[in-house]
Amino acid sequence: MREHHAPGSAPGQAALPGFDNADDAATTAPDDVERQQARTLFFALRPDAPTLEALEARRRSIRLEHRLGGSDIDAERLHVTLYFVAGGVGALPAAMVEGSRAVASGIAGKPFDVVLDGLVTFATGKEREPLVLLASEAANPALLLFQQRIAAAMTAVGLKSPLGRRFTPHLTLLYDARRVAQQATEPIRWTARELLLIESLTGKQVHRVLGRWPVGAAA
Repeated sequence: MREHHAPGSAPGQAALPGFDNADDAATTAPDDVERQQARTLFFALRPDAPTLEALEARRRSIRLEHRLGGSDIDAERLHVTLYFVAGGVGALPAAMVEGSRAVASGIAGKPFDVVLDGLVTFATGKEREPLVLLASEAANPALLLFQQRIAAAMTAVGLKSPLGRRFTPHLTLLYDARRVAQQATEPIRWTARELLLIESLTGKQVHRVLGRWPVGAAA
């Protein structure tokens, strides 16, 4: 789906209930939609192009093996969340976004491997639940350390995650009604070289990248 690299208005609509003039609707609707739009803000890592190909092949294989028929996550939205900043309805507070950017620019580290070596369905109680690839603690010490640095820095500036300290690194492949029990899987590995700050529009399948920082830039 679409990706936007800076905050902006949502796509306009030709008409909305209560508008007789299509031109008036087109100029008014985007602001109304933005004010009513639920969204989340988080730091994440994205796989590189070769890894995306490997993930697509693995997803096809998993579908066949477990007879899954749900909906895939688009390739451009595949990611590993490192830190959930906030969620809500309407525009994100500017201070929150700028504070997150400031933290990201000061995170020390160096490029590190991300290893996805497990598979499980996260039980959410919904009709369709996320099937994810897990990044185990044993195989991802550098990933865990990097995430801890982000969490500590965000907490220090008053941007503590509402999710607390809970962190289970994973990459969601698809949503399906059929569950898959936790199991080991052939590892998929890539080197994380870039940290992203992403605004996700809930229900729209849209990720807006609000910032990018090379991993290790502040080292």
